[in-house]
Amino acid sequence: MWKWLGLPCLTLVVAAHASAQGPTPKAIPDEPTCPRCTITMRTVVTLGTEDGLGSLNGRPMSVNVDARGRWWVFQELEPPTVFSATGVVDRMIGRKGSGPGEFQSANTGIVVGDSMLVFDWLASRATMVEPDLKAGRTMRIQQNLGDILLLEWPSLLVTHAHVQGSNPANSALHRFSLAGPELQWLGSFGPRGSGGPMGSAEVYQNIGWARNGTWSAYGIRPHFMKWDRTGVMQSSFTRKLDWYTGEKPASLGKPTTPPTPMTGPIIEDSEGLVWLFIHQPSPTWKEGWATAKMMNNREYRSRDIGFDRMFNTYVEVIDPAQGRVVARHTIPGYVFEALPGRRVGMYGEDMLGIPRVRIVQLELNGR
Repeated sequence: MWKWLGLPCLTLVVAAHASAQGPTPKAIPDEPTCPRCTITMRTVVTLGTEDGLGSLNGRPMSVNVDARGRWWVFQELEPPTVFSATGVVDRMIGRKGSGPGEFQSANTGIVVGDSMLVFDWLASRATMVEPDLKAGRTMRIQQNLGDILLLEWPSLLVTHAHVQGSNPANSALHRFSLAGPELQWLGSFGPRGSGGPMGSAEVYQNIGWARNGTWSAYGIRPHFMKWDRTGVMQSSFTRKLDWYTGEKPASLGKPTTPPTPMTGPIIEDSEGLVWLFIHQPSPTWKEGWATAKMMNNREYRSRDIGFDRMFNTYVEVIDPAQGRVVARHTIPGYVFEALPGRRVGMYGEDMLGIPRVRIVQLELNGR
């Protein structure tokens, strides 16, 4: 399953009629307004062992850091793995299974105070893991939830998903509460698709943290929206990039066809600047298919695809208040997670072919 799709398919089609209600999007000009500004990178820690506990079976679904500075890696079809602040593997949380304290596919986790709330997509369950790394209470959730943003615990969280019976119908984004023993939907918002789970692919949104709300972005075109806590659009902007228009259906391609550009993480920093990450086909994209395995003679398993060889990551820093590009940079590698404090998670294989996650600090210099 693609993290950015949240659907068991490898193709995304954008419908011309799928749009969101709200302010007319502001077109942001191309030239950076700070010629002296540069974006630099520094590796903070590297996660992943050669084998055994702490080894990675491909690109993780997500990564997060808890209140004690411990790093949590979430892999498809696995329990979460915890590393120390310096990258030493600590333990796997629980074990694989469906019983208490067990996980079938812990795809993501969010920080709740000094605990980590782990979402298990296959088990339709969220488990609160306490600071001593022991599993606590559980809550029932729906399958197929996408990324989760916490706005106020436990009464307001946001996700992107296909939700049957969403109101308005076929909306891309949803507000929910975990105040009780199971998830309670509070309402839907955002762009609306044509109906059904494949219809939600038409308006798929990446979501990211914003001050007092949520940022969202279309998966294959540079159109970005900010929503308040009630799901009302506050602002919207677009970027014109010659190589990334959203006019072509999104696809990973195939061993003989390059992938299309795709929107990656989006996050607002403490200064109100928005960091956008867009995955560009890399010159080495063909090498990304070298280890891919086809399932059922029609789909490739995402964990076997070399995303680090298939994509580079283009990053822009946007000042949404001024409607300007501040700085931009191309990162040679695959950024799959944006974290607070201008940090990102990058996935790739090292020189020995061992899968690793690097936590990288990004700096905006010269502003």
